[in-house]
Amino acid sequence: MTAEKKQDDLKMFSKDEVAERLKLSPMTVHRLVRDKKLGHYRIGSRVMTSAKHVEEFLRRRCERTPRTKAAA
Repeated sequence: MTAEKKQDDLKMFSKDEVAERLKLSPMTVHRLVRDKKLGHYRIGSRVMTSAKHVEEFLRRRCERTPRTKAAA
């Protein structure tokens, strides 16, 4: 792992920043954290998500079986 990759993994994002990056509402991000579908850290009263957690979340979402269209 390169030093640049390690640095990227250490980046932390607020709920609003994650929502903006993923094109979701902050409430949806809140629910993902609450339901333990998106990794996070509690820093005092703040909930922060690392770039690594966002990557893992997206990877899991992409691994799902794609939906097929119903026959007409």
